[in-house]
Amino acid sequence: EQLSNKLSIHVITADTYGSVSEKLKHLACNLHIIGNKNQDIEKLNYLKKLDSSTTVAIGNGRNDLLMLKEAVIGIGVIQQEGGCGQLPAISDIVCNSIYDALNLFLYPSRIIATMRN
Repeated sequence: EQLSNKLSIHVITADTYGSVSEKLKHLACNLHIIGNKNQDIEKLNYLKKLDSSTTVAIGNGRNDLLMLKEAVIGIGVIQQEGGCGQLPAISDIVCNSIYDALNLFLYPSRIIATMRN
């Protein structure tokens, strides 16, 4: 809830398990469920519509790679279901869960610590 007050949240998903609408019903977000074809391109085009130079993307699958690479910050998550093998190489930040990824916005010094060189 605290995140949705500060950010514009867009969820673009293939909804593999058919449960995303129910799980997000209490979150103020824009939900876009994509079809079965060209998922990576559809996600990339959606990101570009939002302005990839100001948008952070979070994902774990092969269909997220183009979007993660294009976003100003691409956050790969490797959760219980795993993550695409290319994910660490494409992502700017890799997290153990979506919760860890979203917490980066509550504690932005974590982003700074991870991204500095």
